[in-house]
Amino acid sequence: MLKIDEQQIWKLKSGTPSIKYAYIYKFCPVSGPDFVHIAILNNQYEIEVGHVPFSTKALCESISKLSEKQLYIDVPVEGYEIWLSKFLTGGAGYFKIPVVQACT
Repeated sequence: MLKIDEQQIWKLKSGTPSIKYAYIYKFCPVSGPDFVHIAILNNQYEIEVGHVPFSTKALCESISKLSEKQLYIDVPVEGYEIWLSKFLTGGAGYFKIPVVQACT
């Protein structure tokens, strides 16, 4: 499996004009790095989708190469906070399919 970490930007294997990169901004604190929270970025590293949780396995199968090893992008935390409150009560999950498939 790839060595992924927070604040990395990875190129997606099969992106679209508006979905090119995955920015890893948080490993889930309630279950370790079994799943991660990413933002979807376009060619200019601008946020297209602010919060999407994925299994680490699905993310690793969706990315091809590391574009930025350490870059801070200010991702709005509201989506993550809403997701976390729902996840803790069984009302939310995370994607186990490829990133581009989930976001198109």
